Amino acid sequence: MPTSRRANVRHAGLGERYAAAVTERSRFDELAHQVNNLLATIEIQAEVARTLGSEQAFRDALQLIHESAQRTREQVERLRETPSGDG
Repeated sequence: MPTSRRANVRHAGLGERYAAAVTERSRFDELAHQVNNLLATIEIQAEVARTLGSEQAFRDALQLIHESAQRTREQVERLRETPSGDG
């Protein structure tokens, strides 16, 4: 086998491993993004409730936090169900 062909055969798996690593990193980045969004919602709504100080403001803030947490959980579950390599 010519030298150049041996080099191609020897490194053939590198592309697949790289693609898998990029996919895993992308999935991690997406998960981190979703969690970051949830944390931002919690921070903002807590500040709104604290600033307004009314019982209704607390209720509204808790409702928005709860809805955001549910959406994030659903997105994380979908992400976890996505097989590696499918993005």
